[in-house]
Amino acid sequence: MRATLWRKEYESTNRRPSAHDIIRWYDAHSDEAWGDDKPTVMETRVHAKCLRSVASVRNYFREYRAKKKHEQGRQRG
Repeated sequence: MRATLWRKEYESTNRRPSAHDIIRWYDAHSDEAWGDDKPTVMETRVHAKCLRSVASVRNYFREYRAKKKHEQGRQRG
């Protein structure tokens, strides 16, 4: 699934797409979305399963930076 479409779906359903959802989307839209350079359905499934919501990505990096800052503070003193 295209990232923006997937994220809209995730926000409305609060779940990742199922394999069936991805395959159904792929069959209906992959030619239009990618043309001759389209990935395989398996590559599309892997990509879709790895996507996170924008809020989740932001939160991950907030936590990552806070942890890093905390660790650097402990090393200094």
